[in-house]
Amino acid sequence: MCDKKIPSAQRLGITLLELLVVISVVAMLVALLMPAVQKVREASRRAQCMNNLRQIGLALQNYATDYGYFPNLHVGRVDNAAGGLGRLDDFSPLARLLPYLDQGPVYESLNFSSDLHSHSGRTDQVRPIPGFICPSDPTSTQSGSSYRFSIGRTVIVHPLVPGSGAFPALAFLGPQSFTDGLAFTAGMSEKPIGSGGGYDPWRDVYFSPASTAGIDLSLWAQECAGLDQSPTSFNNRLGRSWLLGSELFYNHVLPPNSMVVDCARPGFIPMAGILSARSAHPGAVTTGMMDGSVRAISQNIDLGVWHSLGTRAGGEQIDNTTY
Repeated sequence: MCDKKIPSAQRLGITLLELLVVISVVAMLVALLMPAVQKVREASRRAQCMNNLRQIGLALQNYATDYGYFPNLHVGRVDNAAGGLGRLDDFSPLARLLPYLDQGPVYESLNFSSDLHSHSGRTDQVRPIPGFICPSDPTSTQSGSSYRFSIGRTVIVHPLVPGSGAFPALAFLGPQSFTDGLAFTAGMSEKPIGSGGGYDPWRDVYFSPASTAGIDLSLWAQECAGLDQSPTSFNNRLGRSWLLGSELFYNHVLPPNSMVVDCARPGFIPMAGILSARSAHPGAVTTGMMDGSVRAISQNIDLGVWHSLGTRAGGEQIDNTTY
């Protein structure tokens, strides 16, 4: 009896070697496609983030049309009864803009004639507003805001210290106050919401209790740049409540996405220090101008131009091709 060989056309299945080749090809294709997929997803998140800022910018314009001025950045004193985590009497501009953002019921639920004692440091009592959070900000809270208001080229926001930016403390500024032009003045920018946990140098503020920098911009920049150890105290709650104006600001001292950590001097007045614009978008931060337009500004922007965008009446000569 002789053995009969099965014709190759009738063989069933594949060999182990062929299976390994197929798996390798599929894995290579996945590896090639994943960066493209991630890039598309980030582009979508960035577009949504810009749209969020655009809606807030339009709300600012409509508010100014109705009242003659933009909502102010109201800052208050530390609420010790709530563990020093919140402020009293400092409803944020976002709270004032709620009716212009289709959030009328939330606005009506707030009592602006009272203080924020019942809200301070308690994010569970703050209703989440999806449009206040950038999709690229992987925050642990939904009651916060990824968008902060510019106090300009200054290290302190205080009613007794005139601010150069779009939102100095307690100032009722109308469009006529922006002599540099609304289109050339930054009003809001991204800043990641505080971690709410262990110190995160990208999100949180390093407290420097022994600081002697006062309100000198250069000294603060040097001081923050020299901090390379874990802080003994820090603020991890900034931005975790869209209600609190004292926790929703940034300044134009260092460039966007600065590798220098945010640092400040704690106390019973609003913090003095450097809080830079930051984002999770590669190489840029989304910034809302005071005319309602939105720009993705490179982290490599000339520092002088970034300073100029932070002032409302500095008299600088810039054009939109430089940022």
